[in-house]
Amino acid sequence: MLAGAFNHGRGYIHLASTTLLDYTPKATDSMSNLKTTLGEAGSDMYNQTKEKDGRTASIQVPATKNVHTLYSNSIDFGDYDYSGNPNVAVTDADTFKSGTGGTLTYNNGEYTVLMDGTARLSKYNTDGKNSVYLEDKATYTISCEMYVGSDYTGNVDQIFANYAYLDGGYTVLQTTRLPANAPRDTWITVKGTSTMNYQGRVPKVLYFTWQTVASDVNPTGTLKMRNMKIERGEINTPYQPNY
Repeated sequence: MLAGAFNHGRGYIHLASTTLLDYTPKATDSMSNLKTTLGEAGSDMYNQTKEKDGRTASIQVPATKNVHTLYSNSIDFGDYDYSGNPNVAVTDADTFKSGTGGTLTYNNGEYTVLMDGTARLSKYNTDGKNSVYLEDKATYTISCEMYVGSDYTGNVDQIFANYAYLDGGYTVLQTTRLPANAPRDTWITVKGTSTMNYQGRVPKVLYFTWQTVASDVNPTGTLKMRNMKIERGEINTPYQPNY
């Protein structure tokens, strides 16, 4: 029965596409001419396919409660899980192009800083290219994955990320810090939830920062970040990029 219905649909589409291909508009045609021509064709297509309508209507479609799960993590969607909230954050290779602490590289969505001991970690980009406004008084959750290399000499529990805005550098979202006993060479998810409150100010640029607290030593070693997400609500859901 399903095969019949799909064949019916394909037939209707074929008729529609044939009509469009056969119709050649003239310079003198008005929009009403176009609507009339295609409208008449539409009626003709209906007449040609209505005999199968009864078959289509009688199909017993199975329950679809598992279809959502079926397509989660599908390679058809880049191997990402789209079962959760949309990701409103926009990131790219330049998200942390400015700041101190060491040399930053970017590869396939992953940021790596090789801390050189000259300063604390403070990476950001305020050029506004990827600035995304978050609605005032609405609740959002920020999340990302962080990685601390076994060569890192700083305090693991001093690392965090946030989302801030200019003018003023006010923070609107901030992740928790990594736990002091966080395992090295391992990806760990950190997150934080806040309700936006601009206090009457008008944000000009919103941007990510990746930092260690100001009182921390100037460490050396490897830090990484990936899968940055901002979503509406109080729960962090699986990551997917915002294209």
